[in-house]
Amino acid sequence: MKTFSGSSSMFAIVLSFVMGGLLVGCSCNHQVAINVLAKPTQNGNGVTGGSITITGSSFNPGSLLEISYAGIPNRPNPSPTQAGRPQVQGDGTFSFGETFNCTTDDPSEANAKVLVTVRDPKDGCFSDSNVTASKVWVCTGGNKP
Repeated sequence: MKTFSGSSSMFAIVLSFVMGGLLVGCSCNHQVAINVLAKPTQNGNGVTGGSITITGSSFNPGSLLEISYAGIPNRPNPSPTQAGRPQVQGDGTFSFGETFNCTTDDPSEANAKVLVTVRDPKDGCFSDSNVTASKVWVCTGGNKP
């Protein structure tokens, strides 16, 4: 689990580049946290894809979060979620799940890290976590993307 808080101009520039938008007046003054669980989907031969479950805390109640992935093999970076934007509950927590098919069968991609980023657009606060690509995005056992 990673956490972040702060509002330096370098942070705003980097996050603006990562998220593909312009941040003005980023004012994160509290820590937000996420936990990412990756679970592969398998058939009798091997991995065919998988699911990601993201939970988080200390976000702004009612906010619609932005989720993106960087480093998915054979996908543009960053890739926004295709499953919509989760809404933060009244206590600042959220839970979100997304299912993926594998994107490569290249074994050299197995140890690649996919960066999962959750950003609260109300104040610019974000948290990120790495997932090993082989857990979800690398086909095995002769399965093809």
